[in-house]
Amino acid sequence: MVTKLLSRFFEKTRLKKSFRQLLFSSSLAVLAIVVGGLSSLPAIAFNGTTQQLYGALDSYVPSHQVAIDALQQFEHVQLNPKKMHPQTHLYGLEELQALYRYYQRCAQPPNLLKENPLAKTESFITAVCMQQELSLSWFVSGILIHPGGGSFAYRYATDHPEQFNTLKPYMHIRELDNDYYTKDLDDDQLLALIRSAQWILGKQFLWVKFPNEYRLYHRQQWQPLADSFNLELHSINQEKKCSFIEGNICWVEKPISEVWIYTALGIFSIFSIGYIFLLAITRHKYFKEQQFIVQMLAHELRTPITRLAGTVEIFRAQFDELPESLHQGFSRLCKDALHLRHLAEASKQYLQLDYGANLQRQYCESWHELIEGTLSEYDIELELDDDKSVFINIYWFTLCLKNLVLNALNYGKGKVLVKSYCTEKHLIIRVQDQGNLDPGKLSQLIKPFNSQHGVGLGLHLVSQVMKKTGGRLFLQGPPTTFVLEVPINASNSTHS
Repeated sequence: MVTKLLSRFFEKTRLKKSFRQLLFSSSLAVLAIVVGGLSSLPAIAFNGTTQQLYGALDSYVPSHQVAIDALQQFEHVQLNPKKMHPQTHLYGLEELQALYRYYQRCAQPPNLLKENPLAKTESFITAVCMQQELSLSWFVSGILIHPGGGSFAYRYATDHPEQFNTLKPYMHIRELDNDYYTKDLDDDQLLALIRSAQWILGKQFLWVKFPNEYRLYHRQQWQPLADSFNLELHSINQEKKCSFIEGNICWVEKPISEVWIYTALGIFSIFSIGYIFLLAITRHKYFKEQQFIVQMLAHELRTPITRLAGTVEIFRAQFDELPESLHQGFSRLCKDALHLRHLAEASKQYLQLDYGANLQRQYCESWHELIEGTLSEYDIELELDDDKSVFINIYWFTLCLKNLVLNALNYGKGKVLVKSYCTEKHLIIRVQDQGNLDPGKLSQLIKPFNSQHGVGLGLHLVSQVMKKTGGRLFLQGPPTTFVLEVPINASNSTHS
């Protein structure tokens, strides 16, 4: 519905199609930004609020700290909470039963092969049964986790407490609670710690990740701050409706604090769309004023140009009686009078095209005769390919052809050559002179009122006619060659 309303509005402004499309796209873009902004407000607003809470906590002294560098020294198996549980799924049942009997009786070792993953477990049981000491290198190499869950190092340190500190690097993090406070975290929360989550809500502490450490804030510290920011923090698994999720925390914020943001975005959208409409109206007004000036000039100049042409004809009839010293000046006068007539005619044609012209195609039995008749008065060379009947708008085609030829004669260099041939769907006209215009400058050349000669409507008129009739105007070279590609099919046509 909104799209249709915008489309109708811009069509009624009668702006150029490209400019209408630009304004239409801009309006839709503003609406999309506003709608998208409103839909993403929770994430934006809550992210800003959590950052405020983060900044406030930074000024508090935490209950505990856990260095991130220390966490990074652990292998993944030492952090994975599943490694604290029996690992029976990794080994054969018969071998595990044999090792268990060996541990219970300290007799009849299973004598596993050295390549067997459980061989290290057998050597560990042997050391326990024989009360042998294990070297540090034994713990460094091979598997760190005991099949029964937990680390070999921790099991060994329970019988050799003097080795506890030495063996810490080879223990599971849950076995080092005094250093890392992992009893505060359940398995899901410990996994969040492995993923380096920004926020983790433990049983007693709120874990907050800072650049070098996790800081642990007791509930008595963070709860009042969260309340001051209108925030509620819950674990995700508590089945509460979350406004925003970050880390393992379900964040909830009352929507009343968002009213000013919605209001600001609403005001922004109104002003943005209003500005676009104002731009469209201003551009339309400027375009209408420009048209009025051209229309006024074309109308006001028509009478004096006609009188001037009549005066020139009187002098032309008595040319032989003029003093020889005036011949050159009279030639310039004739040329200027003709130029003024062409400018007035071009302005009239420009206005006719802009205010709506009949672009219907007519049947033309011979395009050779049409081109030859149109260009018979000009000193040019013609090269025409095989003749055939075509469907074109004869008036606008001849107008475009004359404009291109006059442009080449007046502003080009050297001899002008017009080549023409037909394809299955188009009549191709090539108007070539010996100039060296850059093809990349065509967009500048076809702008209205952008010429060093006259009012600059000729090429602009040709380009507009081609657009409206489904044809094309393009520039090639050097040498400078303007090319018309004119549709010749029978669609939208009449016989004449």
